[in-house]
Amino acid sequence: MISNLSTMKNLILNLILLQTITQAIASTTIDQIGRDKEKLANTKNFSLGMVGFSGHISENENVYRKILKSEFAKDTFTDIIRSEESTNEAKLYAACGLRTLSPLLFKKETLNILQNDGSASVLRADILNKEKMKDLIESIDKYGCNQISK
Repeated sequence: MISNLSTMKNLILNLILLQTITQAIASTTIDQIGRDKEKLANTKNFSLGMVGFSGHISENENVYRKILKSEFAKDTFTDIIRSEESTNEAKLYAACGLRTLSPLLFKKETLNILQNDGSASVLRADILNKEKMKDLIESIDKYGCNQISK
């Protein structure tokens, strides 16, 4: 009986410890997603693929891809594309994410962008240009984000 009581206490302690660790990990993940969302929402240029003189993946694209792999990706991209505080460049990353995850949601969420005449800074290789949001969204719709053409 004493052995069973000791085993039961150990089991309860292990369950409490497991719950605490699980909550800590979940909290850390949610905090990181929040930081990534804020970083992407404030980005000042949009680029996919190799950029710069040395040819590397931009920090913005790395953050975008990190969010894309998360379980909260669709909600995060929807929040970014709907937010008046998000930059146009951030909305392009969000559009890419939504096109990948939910083409129907992409169509719905980009309607407002298609009706506006805004522009975004786009980095291709080592050339930074201002391009019309409408043209970029149409390209994302047509080709996806692996082959955004000019």
